[in-house]
Amino acid sequence: MRAAWKRALVVAVGLCLALGTALPGAWSFFFGQRDRGLQIESFGALPFHVARHFGWSGQAEVAYGAMQFTGPYVDLVAHALLVLNALGLAGLVWLRLRLPASFFTGAAPSHLGLAAVLLCIFTSRVFSPQFMIWAVGLAAVGTSWRASGLRIPARMVLAACGFTSVLYPLTYWSVINSTWSAVVTLAVRDGLLLAAAVFLLRPLCAAARTGPVQAGGLVPRPHAADEPVATG
Repeated sequence: MRAAWKRALVVAVGLCLALGTALPGAWSFFFGQRDRGLQIESFGALPFHVARHFGWSGQAEVAYGAMQFTGPYVDLVAHALLVLNALGLAGLVWLRLRLPASFFTGAAPSHLGLAAVLLCIFTSRVFSPQFMIWAVGLAAVGTSWRASGLRIPARMVLAACGFTSVLYPLTYWSVINSTWSAVVTLAVRDGLLLAAAVFLLRPLCAAARTGPVQAGGLVPRPHAADEPVATG
């Protein structure tokens, strides 16, 4: 495994250097993300949609190919999301290190993967509709196991996809103008994704405290035909 990772790292570095040499500016998109603001569809934008109805002076303007909020406290929230992203990912890494190796069998890895994707969506300054493809793909992999425990969060993710499609492109003008219908749609979509994350994190936290949890839908590793099964 270590040899495979080392080879993969060498190949990845070589490809990056080759692309950077052959295509100047190939990696400029990394730096372009640095100056992006708070997109009006993101999680962090919801309070500003509500605040516009109570006298907040900010506006929705086009920047970097998307509609973003500008005005008081927007930069503060955008930078706070970056900090929360780093802290959240660090927390997931800490959780991963506390989970026993036997936990990562069956559908269990999909729990952690989907939780990580949802965390990145929560703490992103943008929320493009295509982000949901990542969540749907991981949910599909997890639910391919009959007793995965992912059916409820997967349904929540699918429902959130429906509300995301309503926000864009069907009623995007309402989102730009922060109408109450758009605010409610955003709140429902965000609530569904947050609830899905809670369903995912509960068994992970339980497993980190007490070892691998078989109750609650996490699938144990199937035994080979010639492997003795522990009893008692």
